Amino acid sequence: MLGAPLRRKRRLMRTTKIDIDHWDHAGPFRLYSGYERPQYGLTARLDLTRLMTVLKPAGHRPFIVMLHAFCQAGNAVVPFRQRLRGGTDGEPLGAVEHESIGVSPTVARPDGSFAFCAVPQAADYAAFAADATRRIGEAASSAGLDNPATDDGWLYMSCTPKVDFTALTNAMEGPLDCVPRVVWGKFVEDGAGRWSCAVSVEVHHCLVDGGHIADFLEKAQNAIDTLEA
Repeated sequence: MLGAPLRRKRRLMRTTKIDIDHWDHAGPFRLYSGYERPQYGLTARLDLTRLMTVLKPAGHRPFIVMLHAFCQAGNAVVPFRQRLRGGTDGEPLGAVEHESIGVSPTVARPDGSFAFCAVPQAADYAAFAADATRRIGEAASSAGLDNPATDDGWLYMSCTPKVDFTALTNAMEGPLDCVPRVVWGKFVEDGAGRWSCAVSVEVHHCLVDGGHIADFLEKAQNAIDTLEA
C-alpha cells in the first residue's frame, strides 16, 4: 500500500553510524538480518474522542493532527529513527540513526488517484500544520508518482477513511526495506460519544521491537490528547 521506490539522494539531515558490537539491539539485529521477511506489524486503536469533540470543532484538520502526532511519536521513539545500511554487493549490513525524521503521507487527488508527499518535522504544531497544508495541496494537484521523500529519513503514512480495518499489510521492496509504515483507518463513534480508529504499524525487526511500537502508539495518543485547541 505504501512506499514508492527510494532514490538514494541525500538530504542535509544528519545520521550517526551505530556501533553494532556495542548496541543493545545487536542480538535482534543479527537474528532477523537473515530472515526472508524480517518486517512485521500490529494493529491497535487510538482514542480520538478529543480530536473529534474538541480539536476538530476548534478548526484543526484531523488529517494534519494525525500526521503531527505520528511525526512527534516517531522522533521520540529512537528505533523509529534508525535505518539499515549496506547489505548488498558484499557490503556488510549496518545501521544508522537519523537526527530527525519527517512523515511521507499518500495524498488523494480529485480524480481518485493518489500522490506522495513529504512533510519535515517541526516541533511547533502551527508551523507543521501550515507546511503540511501547503505540501499536501501541491501533491494533490500534481501528476505521476514521484516521491519527494528521496531518502529513508521518513515515516510512510496513509489512511483508509472508509474502512475500519482489523489488520493491514503494505508492499515492501525486499528484506532491507526498513522504513516504518503507519496507516490509520475510518474514524468510528461507538454510540456513547467515544471516537477511535485502527492504526497499523509495520516495522523492521532488526531495528524495532513490539515494545517500541507500544511506546510509539502511546506517544502518538499523548500528542493528540495534549495538543492545544
